[in-house]
Amino acid sequence: MKLLTVPASRGVSWMLGGFQVFVRQPLAYTALFMAFLFGLMLLISVPGIGALLALVLVPAANVGFVLASEAVQAGRVPSPALLVAALRSARPRTVVMLQLGLAYAMAALVAMWLIERVDPDFDASLAAFVKQAQGATEAQLPDSNVQSGLLLRLLLPLPVTVLFWHAPVVVHRSNVGVAQALFASVVACWRNRGAFALYGLAWGLLPALFGLVLLAFFSLIGQPQLAVLPLVPLLLMCSTAFYASLHFSVADCFDFGEPPVPLV
Repeated sequence: MKLLTVPASRGVSWMLGGFQVFVRQPLAYTALFMAFLFGLMLLISVPGIGALLALVLVPAANVGFVLASEAVQAGRVPSPALLVAALRSARPRTVVMLQLGLAYAMAALVAMWLIERVDPDFDASLAAFVKQAQGATEAQLPDSNVQSGLLLRLLLPLPVTVLFWHAPVVVHRSNVGVAQALFASVVACWRNRGAFALYGLAWGLLPALFGLVLLAFFSLIGQPQLAVLPLVPLLLMCSTAFYASLHFSVADCFDFGEPPVPLV
């Protein structure tokens, strides 16, 4: 396994690669993403430990999306079975993947707990802003409490994202433990921080741009409330393309020196 470094401009290429993969197999990839969401909802509905189980399996599912993009590039149709491919490897590697999933779940829960401790009144502030905005005749910006709450929820999970971005694929493709996979993920993200900055910025701006264009168009025809109708499928497409783009960020940061794991 070798760490690679790429120019910052590659971050935009990762996003575009996700859309290219999605366009080649839109129905199959949408079905894969919906299966992912449905599986998460089923797990979350399990009383007591459902949310924990869902978080534990997220890293393995991320490997599935990487394998799905590789399948599309190889001319194959991605199957929802890819979502659990990382759990059907050799037993030692599967055990490490589950350990990684447990570590991810703990880190995510700690981040969520810290957010609630630091800003426990965010939900009330956001609800008040939405209520005021619905009755306002002109567009208004959220107050400082809402803005700081949104910024906190954007920045505080960032260390967890950096820790676990590459780690699932590193575990799946290499004979390393959880600590080594997390270290490799952090180093890869740092070495390619420019590309990841542009990648994150592109994915943050694109949905906002879609929303503004749609709102402007429907406002011109006097029906601004209809903007949400095309926005929902567009956001679904963006979410699916985002998961499709995970492969490109991994492929540009690592050379595993071996052919990909056989695709389902």
